[in-house]
Amino acid sequence: MIKWFIPLLFILLITGCTTLNVKEQESGINNIIELINKGESEKLIAASRIPFLYDGEIILLQKDMSLLWDSLCKAGFSIDDPEVTTISYIDDNTYALFTASMEGKAFFKRHLPDKTIVTALSAKEGNYYFLTGSRKNGLITIFGMKGPVQ
Repeated sequence: MIKWFIPLLFILLITGCTTLNVKEQESGINNIIELINKGESEKLIAASRIPFLYDGEIILLQKDMSLLWDSLCKAGFSIDDPEVTTISYIDDNTYALFTASMEGKAFFKRHLPDKTIVTALSAKEGNYYFLTGSRKNGLITIFGMKGPVQ
């Protein structure tokens, strides 16, 4: 009995480390959407990482990141009636959801950690895609966003 128990325990420990916590990720995305809908640009800026991919464009400067979130929030940008449709780790083809450019493809290879997560949302105004990572200051880290798209 002990012969097979230790290898089984080892396999469970190894595979458990790579499991995506869907509930935690969904909670994190919902927090980000709440900040967007409340217009809390300062918290969104703090949660975002440079370089940042926004609708296929790579933002390289912190001041441009601040301008992006400040402008979106001041314009009243919101994500209405969001519903998470998929949550998964990025793969070699995820870049195509965000951009068709070689520069965008390179962004995925050079700037995103291995465990980056892509979350797809369905909302009243269209679909959204978020690239996120581990928590920072209580919020998930945002590496990119696209939407709304039809």
